[in-house]
Amino acid sequence: MNKFVSLRLRWLSLSAFWFAAWAIAAPSSAIASVARTSEIQPESSSLNQTASLLLAQDSATAQLDSIQATTDGFFIRTRGAAPLIEMPRQPNSERMTFIVENGALSSQFNPATLPQNINGVSQWTVTALEDGGLEITLDLAAEGVTWQASASPLGGIVIIPVSGRSNIINFQATETPTEAVAAPAVIQSITVSPTGILQIDADSPFTTEESWDRATAYYRIVIPNARLGEGVLSPAVPANSALLRVTVSQDGDSVVVLAQPAAGVFVVGGTMLADQQFALELDQNGRRVPLARNGDIDTSSGELPDLSDQTLVVVLDPGHGGTDPGAVGINGLSELDVVLPVAQEVAAILEEQGVSATLTRTNDSQTIDLAPRVQTAERADADLFVSIHANAISMSRPDINGIETYYASDRGRPLAQAIQSNMVELTGMRDRGIKTARFYVIVNTSMPAVLVELGFVTGSEDAPLLSDPAVRSLMAEAIARGILEYAEQNF
Repeated sequence: MNKFVSLRLRWLSLSAFWFAAWAIAAPSSAIASVARTSEIQPESSSLNQTASLLLAQDSATAQLDSIQATTDGFFIRTRGAAPLIEMPRQPNSERMTFIVENGALSSQFNPATLPQNINGVSQWTVTALEDGGLEITLDLAAEGVTWQASASPLGGIVIIPVSGRSNIINFQATETPTEAVAAPAVIQSITVSPTGILQIDADSPFTTEESWDRATAYYRIVIPNARLGEGVLSPAVPANSALLRVTVSQDGDSVVVLAQPAAGVFVVGGTMLADQQFALELDQNGRRVPLARNGDIDTSSGELPDLSDQTLVVVLDPGHGGTDPGAVGINGLSELDVVLPVAQEVAAILEEQGVSATLTRTNDSQTIDLAPRVQTAERADADLFVSIHANAISMSRPDINGIETYYASDRGRPLAQAIQSNMVELTGMRDRGIKTARFYVIVNTSMPAVLVELGFVTGSEDAPLLSDPAVRSLMAEAIARGILEYAEQNF
């Protein structure tokens, strides 16, 4: 082979390599564009063949999304091709290793969510092999237990103990404190909130038995001595929630509910909100998905600071009103539908904690300019000013979501941070951070002032949450908590 041919082949090889790397991240339209260009430049046909090969290889890959603990052991959620598993002989009882020959880590995989120190396994190690595939290792805390990994017929990998101590997993049923009744409980509703919380309501007290369904990797909730009420069906699951799917059925004298969590979501377990009301608690990416009890504020984040020994005055400013409707978003959701209810709940919480709260407007028919809002705060000699709004962007950008809080001066920054942190923690919504801005109402007030954007009425994630009174109650608690924490430290 002469030097020119050798250099030519090397150039083609490098070109194919860089195109391959680009093809993995590029949209299909971009790859199609290269294919059309090849009609003019025949030499690029080899590159198109490389891209086709990469795409074909990707479709033959089992992409690992997450590893979740189950009642029996563990379930590895995968996408794409069925996983091909090789189980080498285990050298000792302290470690179990297997190889997914066609495995690869997906973009959703987060090592921080691996279920460490649970079900007799102290640690997981997931390693991408140089020649392709994944090596998965379980460091075993429970001695004398033999584990088996096998592909589920419905996708994914099931890992269960096949010999040795079988009681490494302690199962507990969720029960109501009341005595069981002879008549079957009638399940009146089964719903999934915008955040993904599964809630079951009945006409009388009931108990539940919970476990993981090994065949489907669904979380299984059995309600014995119960029947479905008329018209109670499998609930619709909102887009982008913590649950992907929920099915409901009558199985003899029991009602069976199966729930499939999304990637990165772990099932904490069921909890009885009341004798006749059950909710499934979830953990999403290390953060507990908030619950709302009977539509009330969930104060599970702790007691609110009591400032009744102070004379603190806070002015709350629900944005827009009257002839100014504010932003309008998905399904006609208006900013007016959101900001006044939240502001009113914030005021009620503050008053309960000993803070005097004043609203710049008390109904949606009032049209108030910006200057009078500032004057209300100044006349009240307010210690703090909080303006409450809902964000919006083009309806063509439903991907833009999240909470953000604005301040205009250094005096407002700590208040903005306190409110923003609590909003993100309690609601689990996207954190767009605190920002500076020259909004009239926070520039022209003499006290520390902030403007809170509760979320995007145009956002596919935020709009359903802003429409939910229970989530709005959580937002109100978060804002009130931020105000109280700031005041406790600064007054």
